[in-house]
Amino acid sequence: MPEKRTAKESDVTFNLEGVGDFRLAQMTVRDVLNVSIERARLSSGMGDDQEVGLLASAIARITVPLVNGPDGWCTADELQDLDRENIGKIIKLYFLIVDEEDSFRIGVDTPNEEDSEKTL
Repeated sequence: MPEKRTAKESDVTFNLEGVGDFRLAQMTVRDVLNVSIERARLSSGMGDDQEVGLLASAIARITVPLVNGPDGWCTADELQDLDRENIGKIIKLYFLIVDEEDSFRIGVDTPNEEDSEKTL
């Protein structure tokens, strides 16, 4: 389970309609690695089950940078196996986060090889 994050000015808040606000830390390189580790931990031994893979990705992407969530929000360890409503909320929040990240990355110039050589 990822460690508890402390609030910072750079945190981002996402509102999931009908659920509440989620405060997430900005992702660092270490966070990206920890999301991959947590996803692998959650889905270990499940082979190529796409539903499990999506849920593990969503839970990992939310829990690693999570600073705090709304009252009553439960963790993956507390979630009831057949609670489809809460699983749906996790997936909705995941796509809200991914869509927001994509929106500020679209159109951002990525350095080409020539530019990166200049900075070395």
